[in-house]
Amino acid sequence: MSLTVQQQIAAFLSAQGQHHAAKLALESTNRTEWTKLVEIAIRTAPEYNRTHVAHTLRYEMDKPVNGGANTAADFILKPEAHPMREGEQLNRAWMINDNRTLSDTCMVSADVEALKRRVVGLYVVRAIVIGQHD
Repeated sequence: MSLTVQQQIAAFLSAQGQHHAAKLALESTNRTEWTKLVEIAIRTAPEYNRTHVAHTLRYEMDKPVNGGANTAADFILKPEAHPMREGEQLNRAWMINDNRTLSDTCMVSADVEALKRRVVGLYVVRAIVIGQHD
C-alpha cells in the first residue's frame, strides 16, 4: 500500500518537528495548501536530506492523481572532458526525452552531488542516472 500525498507530506514534516504543519497536511484536501506545506518540508529538511525531500514531494505533487501536470522527466549526469583543463572531467546534466534522445540542460559541475541538487531544484525529476545513456 502506498502513502497518499498528504501522508507523505505529513511524514516529512513530522520528521522535522513540524507537527502542526503535518496535522494540516493530513486534514487538507486543497492542492494549494499541499504546495505550501511541501515548501515548508523542503526548507526545514536538513541539508543532507533536502534533495531527497524535494525530489520525492515535488514528484508526488506532479502526478495527475494529485492534480499535477505530469511534467516529470528523467535525467542523466554524464562525465565529459573539461574543455580547458587537460585530464580533468566535468559532469553535464542531460534531460532524457520521450523518444530517448538527450536534451542539454546547460548545467555542468565537477561535483556530481551539486549538479544533482541543481537538477532537482529546477525540474520535476522522475529519476536521475549517473553514468552513460543506453
